[in-house]
Amino acid sequence: MATAPVPHAVSALPAPGEVPADFPDLLGRLARRDPEVTAVLDTTPDGVTHPVSRGDLWRRTRALAEELRAHGIGRGDAVAVWMPNWSDALVWQAAVAARDAHVVGINTRYGLEEAAHVLERARPRLVALAQGFHGLDLLDRLRASVERSGVVPAVAVVTGPGGPTPEPETCDVGAGAWTPRRHDGPDPAPSDPDALAVAFTTSGSTGLPKLAAHTTRAVLIHAVADAAVLGLVEGDVVLGALPLSGVFGYNAITAGLAAGATVLLEPTFDADRVLDHVEAHRVTHLASGDDLVLRLHEAWTVKHRDLSSWRWWGVADFQGRSHALAAWLGEQGTRVAGVYGSSEVFALAATWPDDEPAPGRLAGGGRVVHPDIAVRVADPDTDAVLEPGHEGEVQFRGTNVVDAYLGAEVPDAFTADGWFVRRPRRARGRGRVRLRLPPW
Repeated sequence: MATAPVPHAVSALPAPGEVPADFPDLLGRLARRDPEVTAVLDTTPDGVTHPVSRGDLWRRTRALAEELRAHGIGRGDAVAVWMPNWSDALVWQAAVAARDAHVVGINTRYGLEEAAHVLERARPRLVALAQGFHGLDLLDRLRASVERSGVVPAVAVVTGPGGPTPEPETCDVGAGAWTPRRHDGPDPAPSDPDALAVAFTTSGSTGLPKLAAHTTRAVLIHAVADAAVLGLVEGDVVLGALPLSGVFGYNAITAGLAAGATVLLEPTFDADRVLDHVEAHRVTHLASGDDLVLRLHEAWTVKHRDLSSWRWWGVADFQGRSHALAAWLGEQGTRVAGVYGSSEVFALAATWPDDEPAPGRLAGGGRVVHPDIAVRVADPDTDAVLEPGHEGEVQFRGTNVVDAYLGAEVPDAFTADGWFVRRPRRARGRGRVRLRLPPW
């Protein structure tokens, strides 16, 4: 097999900071530190941003956690969150986790087959459903998905920033419907950090996607580690242009929250509007595929904006354009680094230090972001562990690794000695993933 370049000295990644006990602890700490600081910038349907303070985010989380308690949501329950990038989605994540339940994000682009599959696997007791978003009739999709899957959840209607008045009476799919009404609530009791908190759909490369679930502890350890490695601090602004229902968007935004930064949420993607927001709000960080930034570059070429605040772009090279885009952003002063991750091991599981030489710094991979993440490379045909510097199948072990698959047993996701493998064992030798990770 091919060998890696000669090892060279690079800086160590920063050590992670203190990990919050649970989601309410994270948001409560931020609110107590300074309740007036902007935690989230919501984007309304007309493209105007609306600031959400730390205090308001924490108040809304307390209120929703109490409503969920009143509606019987508790340990082990799944709550499907079918909405775009609104601050409501963050509130639902924190409040559901406060009840020792878990969120399953459903992308607003999902059609009948994907949505019915998620319902069948996750079997949610409740669906938090966006009403009046972007002209999409998510309710019709939900009704059809309920009929196909046989899973009948209650529905909580959410209309988002600047949205219409909720109409829960029109949204009952068989188990009742309601809309959050409380203005505030008591501080939630401490939740179990080892309860599942969130599940993501996998790539579905071998059929319909699986639902890879992670605990609260895992999410927060990873968020704090990413915040340190990305150099996020209070006053920074993270662009949330990828769906929170997916792991790439989710991990970048939770890292921003963990750092006390502001997160700018874009419920739909319009390149010109996003560039205007980057300039106006002094965005500092983005993690995305090169496809998204390619669209930004095309819009910027027509009308330049000031991108001097943009310090870091973590890139996944989907379109083969990362090198050209890195050259453009380098002229703006942006540091660009390749990243690695997946639904099962989190996005931003690895990235390159700033002093990793180019062009290697743009490749998918890097150093893992937390010292408790273990990586090894094995021969995909024999499972023999390879020496550092050789290519093979990348295997992970650590707090970032999937804790459960909802609605399915996936024993072939792990080796006999407990290491996670990116592809099912039956798919070995087909399209194997190759990453080059430096020794550490």
